[in-house]
Amino acid sequence: MMRRLLFTAFMMLAMCGTVYGQEVKSDPQVNRAEHAARAISKLTEVNKAWHSSEQMPEFPGGDKALMDFLRTHIKYPMHAAKFGVEGRVVVTFVVQRDGSVTDFKIAKSVDKELDEEALRVCKLLPKFTPATKDGEPVPVWYTLPVTFKLNKKPDFEEMASPKW
Repeated sequence: MMRRLLFTAFMMLAMCGTVYGQEVKSDPQVNRAEHAARAISKLTEVNKAWHSSEQMPEFPGGDKALMDFLRTHIKYPMHAAKFGVEGRVVVTFVVQRDGSVTDFKIAKSVDKELDEEALRVCKLLPKFTPATKDGEPVPVWYTLPVTFKLNKKPDFEEMASPKW
């Protein structure tokens, strides 16, 4: 659907010979189709995030550091642990030009409590090294699977009564 929309916009711009309301000057080195392609590229860039780039964003310290961050910050929700709820919550967010993370969404839900915990931890993420396209930082969608797995069924009576 998106490709069809972009193709239609491309053809309309190529046929009418205008880009952003300015007439395309006849330049022997650059034809109208190239002007239209650049215009569409710019249209998709404005206030939107890319799904891929030349250099994807990177968590400070790499993937291992990201997994360590998740491991140390996630607190398994008590209710979900009590009922043995496990699974993989997939969170998507945008890594902005400055490396900050915004626009969090649950792409794959497991359980309301697990989803909320995954979102809570993702909102704590520090700035990433931003993605680049043509050498310039660009906002990019980032997909992060967060796996919740119980090692053993917890003993809640033991957890409820402190051992002094």
